[in-house]
Amino acid sequence: MEPGRNMDKTFSDDIRQDLSDYINQYTGLYFPENKHRSLMKGITSAAEALGFEKTDEFIDWLTKGPPSAQTIDALVRFLTIGETYFFRDKNMFQTLKDEIFRGLLTHPRKNKKHINIWSAGCASGEEPYSIAILIDQMASAFRGWTVSIIGTDINTEVLEKARKGVYTSWSFRDTPNVILKKYFISRNNNTFEVKPEIKKRVNFSRLNLMQSDYTGVLNDFLPVDVVLCRNVIMYFKPGTREQVFARIGRFLDRDGWLISSPAESGFVSSAGLATVRFQNAICHRKGLPRKSETEKVSRKCSLKPKAGGRVSTAVKSLQSIIPASFRRKTDRRNAIVDPQIIFHQASLLYQAGQYMEVINRLTPLFSGRPTDGTQFLMAPESMALLARTHANLGDLDQAESWCKKAIEHERLNPEHHYLHGIVCQEDGRLADAIKAFKHAIYLDPNQVMGHFTLSLIMKHAGRPSDGRRHLKITHSLLSKIDTDEIIPLSDGLTAGRLMETVSTLLENGRNHE
Repeated sequence: MEPGRNMDKTFSDDIRQDLSDYINQYTGLYFPENKHRSLMKGITSAAEALGFEKTDEFIDWLTKGPPSAQTIDALVRFLTIGETYFFRDKNMFQTLKDEIFRGLLTHPRKNKKHINIWSAGCASGEEPYSIAILIDQMASAFRGWTVSIIGTDINTEVLEKARKGVYTSWSFRDTPNVILKKYFISRNNNTFEVKPEIKKRVNFSRLNLMQSDYTGVLNDFLPVDVVLCRNVIMYFKPGTREQVFARIGRFLDRDGWLISSPAESGFVSSAGLATVRFQNAICHRKGLPRKSETEKVSRKCSLKPKAGGRVSTAVKSLQSIIPASFRRKTDRRNAIVDPQIIFHQASLLYQAGQYMEVINRLTPLFSGRPTDGTQFLMAPESMALLARTHANLGDLDQAESWCKKAIEHERLNPEHHYLHGIVCQEDGRLADAIKAFKHAIYLDPNQVMGHFTLSLIMKHAGRPSDGRRHLKITHSLLSKIDTDEIIPLSDGLTAGRLMETVSTLLENGRNHE
């Protein structure tokens, strides 16, 4: 029987509410009534991890007093989703590189050229190490400067993993190969270790953001110039979220930056933090708003489609919200828009069906012109978009070529292999398609569309038993996802709708057995 259902029958509403209040008091994690079932499932797992045979005995023991650090580790591990990976949200890292770091270096505010960076809620360390790698990529710009980086988390277990700096391939699914080869050492069992020169740049310490003061932990890293606190405060209680962000803001230097996730930016309402909207990134700067950060671009970028084509309203609206500070300063004869902006314009053009315009905009990014390295983060995304665009136009040779280029840049990214499988399938090469889809689900065993598409191909290839096995895996994966959630790579299909299809296919298969 599913543990969560057993919990619903065993524990009263009062016990669950008292437990929710206890968890919130010591960890900041918030479980309202509609999330009590998830709370009890996590508590059951934590009880088992700590050696308790019965969950009620664990609850009695737990709530007798303040929890130990070991107990908090177990609670946090089973009550939150600790997923992270290197260069998670490459748009944010591109903005960090092109806008925030560039601004700090261009306008130093101290007598000493030094920058302090804090990754709050760093989990197993991928984020602060990504920052260290980014700074090394900008070595020429940082010449003469020193940078201190600290990562903090409430969980001592994940911090120990961070200090060791050894990760499986799943942590590199959005990491360019050139970065993987330069900054990591390949170990046994498909693991990679952060090279010592990067590892020594990052410090790790335990910090509970519910503490009233962070000075003891951050003392050697004050004042903070940049703090990244992403996908952490979302677990906290309304009111507590704003308090924590306000507390973090007090440790920021003048004109320092707070970077949250898009879902959390609305909680940064503390006085003295001005919201600054970059392309696909919302940041918060300590100080009064500046005109250059709030004014809109009065002149739209040219998005002239081919004769007879029309640009969607969404594409047009994009041009009116790009901050002036995000544009490259170039002479009129050689006006260049930032590659990141080009990519997002192309994405909107793709959604509008303007496929030739997508090709016209993205292809010049790979024309062989010398660059300053600013494109290394977003290049694979542009290549994958070109592959999808050519596929929609029926040019499968070009589509496969761009797929392979994307894979060359990020060989551990399962989405690139999935896309390659789709192209091979369209071309009628089922053996190559199966190979690509298998590679995708090897890199990401939980890739729903990889298993589902593979199940269909296996059936057409005369391997019904293999197809049914992948269909059952698809069903199992979907059962763990909310029915309204959009499945990645599905072109907008919800888990509920796909589950209907999968259930029908499984039932039809049973009827024919």
